[in-house]
Amino acid sequence: MSRLAALALEHDIDTPFVSQMVRRHALPPPANAPPAWPWTIRIRTLGAFTIERDGAPAAVARKEARKPLELLWLLLALGGASVPVARLCAGLWPEASGDAARNSFDNTLHRLRKILGGERHVQLRAGSLSLDPATCWNDVDALEAVLAEPGPALAGKGVEAANAWVDRVLVLYRGAFLVGEDELPDVLAARDRIQSRVARLVATHGARLESAGWHAAAARLYQRVVEHQPLAEDLVRRQMTCLIHLGQPAEAYEAYRRCRQQLSVVLGIRPSAQTEALASGLRNL
Repeated sequence: MSRLAALALEHDIDTPFVSQMVRRHALPPPANAPPAWPWTIRIRTLGAFTIERDGAPAAVARKEARKPLELLWLLLALGGASVPVARLCAGLWPEASGDAARNSFDNTLHRLRKILGGERHVQLRAGSLSLDPATCWNDVDALEAVLAEPGPALAGKGVEAANAWVDRVLVLYRGAFLVGEDELPDVLAARDRIQSRVARLVATHGARLESAGWHAAAARLYQRVVEHQPLAEDLVRRQMTCLIHLGQPAEAYEAYRRCRQQLSVVLGIRPSAQTEALASGLRNL
């Protein structure tokens, strides 16, 4: 039933009825469930942070719920599954003794479960905490799954498949991980790790799109990542190259100008010689 429901949702067949059926029978999501699968909890962390319960925004008073949210953020930053309680306590209450930290953890977990609407969504087993993958969806895991795919170019599919794959990435990657939540070192480390992985995999897939001659799809992919990672100079050069192939030298130079400004303001440096050479060549186009 789960596989049949997933197939119907993937092809937009009577989506309201299928979603209702999934919820009524508590069907677990199959592997690679489509984005339309009606997870009870949806958590977005890329760009703006939001929590949805049954398709509606969860009412969360950020000031009163700060610690439960920090527990959720830290859990997600550490992978979202089988995270040792001791590790969470050390991250949230570094100066507390063992018993005091554990008491604080128990109280905070109870409050987090209330926010998410039930104990089943955050499972504590054998001294480790996990989000239930059958009821909780988060955009980091979803993005990782899409970026881990071999890519449309390798699958021998056409430009429509390439554009569809790029669209899936762009829907998920809306910005850096937990923007503005900079108090937890593990969140900052996760943000850097996710950005590096996104940039690396986007470069790999973008090169495949370029090799297949799909420069417009590659340029869109690079543009979205550069919007949120303006210091990713390698991706800027790739974006410029695609725009040149598309006969858009003015847009290519604008991409260079933005990169040069960011490098100057943030790092106090100029673009690399390779980037400068590419920009200089635009004057002859």
